[in-house]
Formats: sequence, structure tokens, C-alpha cells
Amino acid sequence: SHVNLGKVALDEILRLCSPDMAGSTLPLMSSSGLALSLTSPVEFGPHLDDKSHPLYSRLILLLRRITAFSMSYIDFVSLLRFMAGPILLANDATSGGKKGRIELPVIKSSIHAVSKPNISKDIHSSSQERQSRDADLSTRLDTLCIIAERGDHVSRFLMGGDSLNTVALYMQKVNIDERLYSLAEGGRLSFLEVPKVDLGARSLDRGNSNNSIQTTNLQQSSSNNAPEKVWSPFTSTGFTYSVWLRLPKSGGESMDSGSLFLLDISSPPNSVNNNSSNARCDFLSIWLDLDQQEICVLSSTSSRNEPNRFDSTTTLDGIWHHFVFTYQPPKRPMLSRKATLAAFLDGRAIETELRVENVNIPPTARIHIGVPNPKLAASGIVRGPMPIWELGPSLMLCTVLDAKDATAIFAAGPDYHGLFWGDRPQRLSFTANATAAFVMLAKSGEDGSVACALRRRHVPELEAAGHVMRERGSHDDSLASVGLLCSVNPEEVIFGFHAIFSPSDRVTGLSSENRIQHCRFSRRVANVALLNTADNVASDAVLYGNNNIVAPNCFADNLQWVGGPNILLPLVDAVQSSACLALSLRLIRASVNQHSPNLECLQAGGGYRMLGLLL
Repeated sequence: SHVNLGKVALDEILRLCSPDMAGSTLPLMSSSGLALSLTSPVEFGPHLDDKSHPLYSRLILLLRRITAFSMSYIDFVSLLRFMAGPILLANDATSGGKKGRIELPVIKSSIHAVSKPNISKDIHSSSQERQSRDADLSTRLDTLCIIAERGDHVSRFLMGGDSLNTVALYMQKVNIDERLYSLAEGGRLSFLEVPKVDLGARSLDRGNSNNSIQTTNLQQSSSNNAPEKVWSPFTSTGFTYSVWLRLPKSGGESMDSGSLFLLDISSPPNSVNNNSSNARCDFLSIWLDLDQQEICVLSSTSSRNEPNRFDSTTTLDGIWHHFVFTYQPPKRPMLSRKATLAAFLDGRAIETELRVENVNIPPTARIHIGVPNPKLAASGIVRGPMPIWELGPSLMLCTVLDAKDATAIFAAGPDYHGLFWGDRPQRLSFTANATAAFVMLAKSGEDGSVACALRRRHVPELEAAGHVMRERGSHDDSLASVGLLCSVNPEEVIFGFHAIFSPSDRVTGLSSENRIQHCRFSRRVANVALLNTADNVASDAVLYGNNNIVAPNCFADNLQWVGGPNILLPLVDAVQSSACLALSLRLIRASVNQHSPNLECLQAGGGYRMLGLLL
């Protein structure tokens, strides 16, 4: 009866720790210290060492799910000691058969595992004992490999979740400006909203009496202090929008229908008569049509309410894709009202550029990511489902970047958060970034080889990473030498958002302008651009919905800060069978896959040379 009760309890815990719960209960279980308890020799550790235990399969599955998602540094060290300890430390006659601690960064720890007494004992031991020991080591290495391979080191938001048909047809009794918030409050929709694109701008009109008094005072002030009518990127500087996205796989089926709304800039909701269905709303909306695999652009100035379309694109499920959009306003507004909109996918320019009518949007405009603006959503112009997708780091600049900058941001990867404020020196490694870029290009689904993809992006030097600089007679092996170091002026950053989980970020109530009191399920997302003193910085964003922040801390990230992949090299020397050797190499590969800091550590720290010596 106790065993059955334990199975039922563990089954419920496993359900709460499934990958589908990455935005809700899985982070709570991972941060509760459960991984430390499972690997503790005084708690659940002995049960994981005993394969005949009736709860063994459930306990090992629970450990894999929790540690693959997120671990603290204490959990990570405990996991290594529990799983890799028996591999490195065998029973030694000189130590009385007791196991000691593992000295993780020291390569000499593996010497004890292959000392002469142990080798002699293995030679004279029976084949059954050797097979049992190899099976145990294989199970431990296989567990570490699964944890490392299933880990995801990219923090993300979960966007979408409902259908535009619901907004336009089945919510007629709900105010237009409240429909999206109502769906989010019901847990049916998730989206990101920036209440004001220019935090220092003053509104032209307010909806309450106090703000009306402020508006009257502003009208009586001098013309120098009058609020701007058009946001400056739409008239002079232009803007660049960078976003990472991923389409999750659902049950092994491909996601092939619906629309992913990447950016929507619209007039503020507190304009005069904005609640009326016939009220004018200036907007610019960009979304990805999954049915046609095309990027669509629609603005309030578009003729016949038909979107303009870029050439067809290729996006694969389960793969991070990078989009960059640049908006160049007309240089001579008196001669032409056409603005130029360009798009880049995975660092490569989409061939066609769109010429769209310039939009006059005020600096008090709001931005939506994941949904269109309420007026467009209720109009019925765009219909169909809004499937759930993952939003990675997003960045907007009040300048127009070129194709080389788009390639540089793509090569940095979706897990790089230091684009414009600096980061670890490993991120400046030419060879490490090139190796990670090769993997991303190979998985992107682009036609041709990786070499062809590099030539299309005008960076063929990446193919000779580590050798091209020496051939040129220079030792400058850096990203800047090939133009792939994207340096952005902090004063040009409008907003930068990353999925960072914090219980204190829950919004309990702000001003009515931000519409937060209408939705209980909302969190504040800090705009990292507010660290500088620029005048064109946007406000913090509000994330609407429930269970829509995923902030992992996987095996590779922990390995980076403990000492890098070099600490796994003793496992290669300690194993005795070909199967265990293959698993140990697989573990190192999973730890450095698309992880530039670990790749650089393995190269600069002599890991590749030591690996060649051991093999």
C-alpha cells in the first residue's frame, strides 16, 4: 500500500513537472530544492542507486525533468557528485573502500579511477561484475546526456493562444478596447503591451477630468513645450526592430496555420472617440502568415485594407528564427509619402523591399507584440487562429541597421543579452560564434549548404574560422575583424525586453492609462533601455496572460560558471568501455552545442588538445 501511494504521489508530481508546465509549476518545482533532495545521500540518493527499487523509474524521470529545465549552482554540483562520482571514484584498497569528494576542476581526480590496484581487480573480476559496472556507468552517463540535451538556455515569453474570430464575432457586447484584456484575464490569450513608445511624450488628450485640466494648461503653454504630433522615427530617424521567435512542436505535428503578430504600433487608446467602432486609429502592423509563409504589413493608410507582403519565407517548428525589420521614412516628404520597409530573416535580407504609405503615429502610441491592436483585431480584416509561439529577446532602435548588423545579431544567438551594454569576453570569440552560427544555419531550413548560406550573408570568412586571420598575416581573431561585432549606441535604444521571471514583477494596479486594473494576470517587464538617460526611451512593458514566462537555467549554463566543459574531461579518461566513452563524448557535445561561452572555454582552455590526448 505504501508503494502504491508513493507511485500515485510521484505521478502527480511528474504531471506538474512535465515540459508543458514550463510556464507554471515546473519553475516552482525546480526552485524548491527537490533536485538537491533527490541527489542527497541521506535522502533519496540511495533509492536512485538501487534499480530494483519500485519507485526507481519515477524518481529518475523526475530528476531528469527538473534538472533539464533549471538548476541552481548547488543543485548542479550535487548532481555532478551523485551521477559522476562513482565513475571517477572507484573503491580503493588504500582508502578502505570509501568514496571521497570529487575535485571537479582538477584533471588528476581521474588518476584514482585507473590506479593499478583497480586495474588488476578489473582484470581478475568476473565478466558479470564488469558488465554490471558498465551498465551502471552507462545509466549515469545517459542521464547526464539527457539532462544536457533537453536543456534550453533561452528565456522566452509565450504569446498568442486564441483566435481573431473570437475577438471580432463572439465578443460584440464587450468594449473594443477591453476584448483582448478580457481574453487574457480568462487565460485564453497572452501578449506584451508597451503602454507608451516615448516615455517623455505628453498626450494630446486624456479621458478624465484631471487630465483635461492638464491638457488645458498645455494648450496655454508656449509652442516650444507643445506635445509632438508624430513620433520622430516616422518622420526623420526611422527605426529597427529585432525579434527572436520559435514555433513549438505540438504532439509531433507541424504548426501550419494562423498568424503570429510580431509588431503592432497604434494610436493611444485615450484619444477622442477612440471607443467608437468608427473612430480612426493610426497603426502599423507586421505579422507572419503561417498559411502562406509570408510576412504581411498593414497600416491605416493601406489601400482597400489589403496587406503588403514580402517574398515567401521558411520557418521551421522547434527552431529559433531571427527577424529584423527596418523602417525608413521618406527623405523628401513634399515629393513622396512612401516609406521603405525592409526585412531580414536569420541574418539574410529578404529580396523585396516594401514601399508603404508613411504613417502619422503620435509619440504616445502603444506597441503590441503577440496580438494586433484592438481596432484591427475587432475589424475582421485579419482572421484565423493566433497559435501559441515563443518570443525571445526583442529590441527596437531609433536608427536603421544594415544587413551586416542583422547578420551579427543573428550570429550572437537568441541567448545573448549583452548586445548594447557589453557582456563576457567569451562572446567576442570569432571561432566560438562561428561554430554556433554553423549549427543555427544548418537547422534553419535554408536551401543549400552552410557555405552557400555564409556567402549569401557576405561573410564567407566564417567558414575558415581560426585560419583566415593567420592567412592574412594578422593575429586579430575577433568578430570586429569581419564586421560581425554589432555595436549599438545605448542612446538609440527604444526598448529591450527579455523574459526574466520574478514574483515581485506581478502588477497589482497602476494608472488607468495602462489598463492594468482590468486584468488580474499581468506582470511588469522591465525595459533595459531605461538604464540610460536618452529622451526617446519607451516605458516598461506589461505582459498579459497567465503562465507565459519561461526562464530556464540549464545544464550548459551551470557548467559555464562552474568551470566550463573542461571539468567533464576526467569522465573521458575514467570510462573503460566503448559505450561509456561514446556517452561521455556525447555529454561534452551537448554541453557546448550552440553555446558560445562553453565553446570558447573548451578552445581557449586547451580542452580540445586535452581531448585529443585522452583519445
